[in-house]
Formats: sequence, structure tokens, C-alpha cells
Amino acid sequence: MSKGAILTDASSIPEVVQAMTLEEKARFVAGARAFETGPVDRLGIPAFVPADGHNGINFFQLLGNIIPKVLAKRGQSAGELRDPFRTMSDVGMAGIGNLLAGNLDPSNIESLSPENAAFLRDLSQAVQESLPEGGLPSCFPPGMVMGATWNPELVGECGRAVAKEAKAFGVDVLLGPNVNIHRDPLCGRAFESYSEDPYLASQTVIDYVKGVQGEGIAADVKHYAANNQEYMRQGIDEVIPERALREIYLPAFKAAVQEGGCWTVMSAYNKINGEDCALSKRLLTDILRGEWGFAGFVVSDWGAAYDRIQALNAGNDLEMPGPQNPQEVIDAVERGELGETTLDERVSNILGVLVKLPAFTGRERAAIDRAYSSQVARRVAVEGAVLLKNEDGALPIEEGSVIAVVGENAKNPIATGGGSAGVVSPYMVSLLEGLEARFGADAVRFGEIPANASCVVISVGVTSSEGSDRASLALADEDTALILETAETCRRRRIKTIVVLNVCGPVEMHGWIDEVDAVLIIWLGGMELGHAAAALLSGDENPSGKLPLTFPRRYQDTPSCLNFPGEFGRVVYGEGIYVGYRYLLKILGRTSFPRARIRVFANVT
Repeated sequence: MSKGAILTDASSIPEVVQAMTLEEKARFVAGARAFETGPVDRLGIPAFVPADGHNGINFFQLLGNIIPKVLAKRGQSAGELRDPFRTMSDVGMAGIGNLLAGNLDPSNIESLSPENAAFLRDLSQAVQESLPEGGLPSCFPPGMVMGATWNPELVGECGRAVAKEAKAFGVDVLLGPNVNIHRDPLCGRAFESYSEDPYLASQTVIDYVKGVQGEGIAADVKHYAANNQEYMRQGIDEVIPERALREIYLPAFKAAVQEGGCWTVMSAYNKINGEDCALSKRLLTDILRGEWGFAGFVVSDWGAAYDRIQALNAGNDLEMPGPQNPQEVIDAVERGELGETTLDERVSNILGVLVKLPAFTGRERAAIDRAYSSQVARRVAVEGAVLLKNEDGALPIEEGSVIAVVGENAKNPIATGGGSAGVVSPYMVSLLEGLEARFGADAVRFGEIPANASCVVISVGVTSSEGSDRASLALADEDTALILETAETCRRRRIKTIVVLNVCGPVEMHGWIDEVDAVLIIWLGGMELGHAAAALLSGDENPSGKLPLTFPRRYQDTPSCLNFPGEFGRVVYGEGIYVGYRYLLKILGRTSFPRARIRVFANVT
């Protein structure tokens, strides 16, 4: 064992690894908390913080690191409070929002026990102390919107903006981007990733990774590989032909490694052809390192290392979350089931990235540049918006128009989906607010169609979340009825009907699209959704986005519909390489929008 070793840079790693005890190594290859690793102080190895995400910092995850520190300071255990997160859920989402914003209302906690109420007060104070100047993180449009821009340079700028905020929040590893392919439009996390097309996904991820890592933050490309559904995601066996795996589901990861130079990759929950991804030597060592030359570390998705020793042997370097008992690893080494040289490789891989991170190079807790983040968020929302239909000059809306707005979504928009991609941001611009800011409050009427209305904007929304897949591609019955009833009223009164879709992905439109004059998809447009939508509807900006995935006329036109989400723990990728538009064009010979049905508008000088 080397004495006096200290981590100074990459060249010191071999000596530091040699100086580590077996127990230190065993602890180091697993997290210490939900979203934090453990330090080895005597060797100069700091802890580092991984957190989501792709479209903004998920501060709720960072609470998982703050809570144990608050409990320790209070001399309490989690068991004494039943469950800290359960205690937080008792106050409801409004209470959590107030907690994050630093104005915890006594009315939110009056029903709690004195111990739990005191805990929440201390937690609120700790949260405020941890927030950078500028407050809560920005919510950028998620991956599907980035893919719809078809503008890798802009996506790279978004990566830089997210990484700048990551540094402000003390995050070292950004758990994104998500590059899983849109195999089926019902996937609950499809909104997080770029496209159904491997080339578009590949070209998009390269710049995003470079943007993030140019700020000294590691981009963690996930979920390797083919994590394409939420149903039974923890262990579903995906039977994928080798050609489809290589041509459809792996190229974006390969591009992220070889052209983006990503520092970390996240192994997935699912199986591929009978083998758990986080336990697969073929995926993690033979392909990732052997074929592609990956030189960073692999971190498991949270809880995906179902067999710790097999995962380490396969090439999974870091198991998350923590804490984990190191004894299992120590015993495996002593029994010869895990070579200590293999364990040394895992430690070295992690250290090789750690020496590049703010945790090691020095944290710069700068203030959030909200103006910059807002500008980038708006730009992505604008360039990602897709104009599906524009007939008879419905758009742009002319100056001096009286605009009727209907649909509760116009007041309560969906900025992003749920789960890891969730972001509690300091503000959210609704479509109604955006239109009022652009045209004037007197020109915009909500919930009514006045006699002098020039047009009606109908706003409807569909969200989705990690943890479950969508039930169907249909809009809510009340939203479909709203569109049809409003369109009929507009037809009688000879005014234009414009539908704005604030959606997480494809929706079925065949029942109403012929009844309206224009359809604009603003997707889950982030915190600047309203400003972006108003700029597009007014003609201040041109809707230049393109669909990154197919909008089938009916879900039954989707090639995977007979093999999604599978049964008995198994899903067969029977469509092979014919994903999305490939199937529709080759087999059906058509798409939902076979001809140009829109007018693009721009002022040319």
C-alpha cells in the first residue's frame, strides 16, 4: 500500500488506487446517499453529486442529499419521522412548492406532529441555504422539443445553459441526455428523448454533450440501452434482433461516446435478449469500451444493479443510489468471485472522471443567469414548435385582432413531464399570458367568444411521466368536445379556429383536424412556452420545427402496437428496424401528413 498518496490529477490515480484499502474501494463503487457519492478524505478524494436532468436541475432530487444532513443535525433518524418524503407529501404539492420557494406557510404544516413540523422548518432553512443566488432552476423544453428543432447548435447551447445552472446548484454529473429511441408513442418517457430516428438522435446528442461538458460538468448519456417503455421497466426482457439493436437503438450512444466524448453512461433497468443491461459484459465492456473506446465510467440507473458483483464484473463502475453495505464486495473479493484488479479498474474509471468535475477542480457557486437561461429556453421552444396545418391564412394572427382563447390549458400549461425530468422553476409563462403580453390584455378574451372575435385559439394539453406509459393517443374527451364545439361555432360565425397542442408526444387528430384551420404543436415547451407560442402565432417568429417522430393517424398504424408493452415479462421487437416512419412509408406507403398542408410565414427584407 502506497503511503502519502493524494489525488492531484489523472496521473496520480494509479498511486491513489494502490493506497486505498479494500473497504474504501468497496464503499467508493456505490453511492453514499440518494444523489451523492462518498469521499475518501485521507486521499483527497471528494464526494460528487449526480442529479437530473436533461432539461433543468431536478432540485427535488437534491433534497435526498439535504434531508439526511438535516436529520443528523437534529440528532434524529428517518424512522422517527416515519419517512421524511412522506412527511413532505403530507403538506401537498403546494406545501413543497412553498418549501422550495422559502415561504413555508404555517397552514401547510399545522396538521403535522410537532416533530415533523419542526423538521420541515429546519429543512426549509437548509434548502434556502443551498439555493444559489437567483433561486430555483430554470425549466428548459425537454428532449423531444430539442429534437424537433433539428438544430444541433441550439441544442448544444441548451446543454451549456443547463450545465451553468448545474454548477450553481453544486451538481457535478448531469443525468442526461436521454437518447432512447421513440419506439412506441405511448412510452411515458418519450418526451425526454430526441427522436424515433437514430441519425437525428445521434446528431442532436453530440452537441448537447459537448455543450454540457464544455462547462466542466459530466453528461451522463442514458439509458443504455433500449429503455423504451415504463411498463415493467425494471427487468422487462426486450427481444431485439441484432440488426435493429445495431442500426436503431445503439447509434445515438455510439455517437455520444465517439463524437460527443461523453464522460459517463447510465446502464438501464431492462433486459436485452435475456440479459440485464447493468449486468451485461457484452454491452458494458465488449461494445461500449471494446468497440467504441469509451473511457469514462458507467453508473447504474437507480437500483438497476440487481446483482452487485455481477454488475462490477460486467463493467458497471458505480452503483446508485446509496448507501450500500460494502461487505458484499469485500467478501466477493476474498472468495475470488470479484478480482481486486477488476475492482481497481472500476475505481480508476470513476476517478478518471472525478478529476474533471467541480467537486475536485473547485466549485463556482455563481448566481443563476436567468436572462440567459430564459432566452435559451424560449429559443428552443420557438424552434421546436411544429406547424402541422395552416389553411386560408389562419396564421399569423393579424395586428388589431380580437383573440378568443378557450381551454383551461391556456392558463395552466404543462412545461415538462413528470419524474426525473420534472423541474420546479421560478416562473411559468402560460399561453394566455404570452398572448396578452404580445397583443395586449384588451385584445385577448379568455373563456368566451365575443361578437367581434377575429379568431379563436383552443389550447389543450397531454402530459406523461416516468413510471407509467400513456393509456392511449387520444385527447381527453372534454378536450375533443371543446375543439369540435368551438370549431362548429367558428364555422357558423366565419372566424378562424386555431388549435395549440401542449403535448408530450403524438395525439390522434383524425376526428377533428379537418374541422379547424390551423394546428400548432408547442409540445411541453418549458417555462417560456407562452412567450414562444405568442411569437409564433403572431408571426414574430417562423414555426420552423419538424416532427422528430411520427404522428400516426391511429395508434393501430404504429408498427409496435401489437408488441407493446409485452406480456409475461417479455416484449418482442417484431417490427425490427421498421420503427415509426420507416414502417409507415415502406409498409403502408403513407403518413398522417402526406402533403404540404401549411403556409410558412416570414418577412423578407
